Formats: sequence, structure tokens, C-alpha cells
Amino acid sequence: MYIGEWLTSRGLAHWKIGDGYLNSNGKTIEIFTDNFTLSEVALLISVLKNKFNLLATIKRKIKANK
Repeated sequence: MYIGEWLTSRGLAHWKIGDGYLNSNGKTIEIFTDNFTLSEVALLISVLKNKFNLLATIKRKIKANK
């Protein structure tokens, strides 16, 4: 299955609501992909660019020491 065939703008909106947030700068949205492999994230970035003309990058979450 290829995500580019299945992901719609509505699906992307639901994904953002469930697993993302508007960054504090008010200009970027972050969507968590913790359970994705690096190659799956790369594929998703490609789909977001080609299907929705969105610029996406990988940002690693840094866990704070407690």
C-alpha cells in the first residue's frame, strides 16, 4: 500500500488534530511520527511535497532529563 494513494487533505487534518500541534511560532505544524521508520518518514515527506505542496522536514524530539 502506498500512502500517497490514501492520504487526503481531510485525513491529513485529522492526523494533525490527533497527533500534532501548531508550533509556538504560529507558522509551522508538527506531527508526531514516533512509530515510523526513517524511510517511512522520508516517504511521507515526499508525499506531503508532491500531493499537497507542503514543505516538511525531520525534527528529532529531545527528551529532557528528569
